[in-house]
Amino acid sequence: MADLPNGGEVAPPLVSTKTDARANGPIGSAGTSQPPVSTTTTVTTTKTKIVGGDRQQEIARQAKALRDERRAT
Repeated sequence: MADLPNGGEVAPPLVSTKTDARANGPIGSAGTSQPPVSTTTTVTTTKTKIVGGDRQQEIARQAKALRDERRAT
């Protein structure tokens, strides 16, 4: 033992046993389950509106102006 580094002491494990137990789950947890995690995303979309002819033409003009402005830059 005199020729071993650190006087023969063993270094602690590189991976924590607490994280291993949490990742694999407790042995007796087959009957219990955790509540589901909400995976919904909060995406705000504009709702399609039914509009009259004049309003529709105005929206089309504004959209065309925006497209032309983007092309110009």
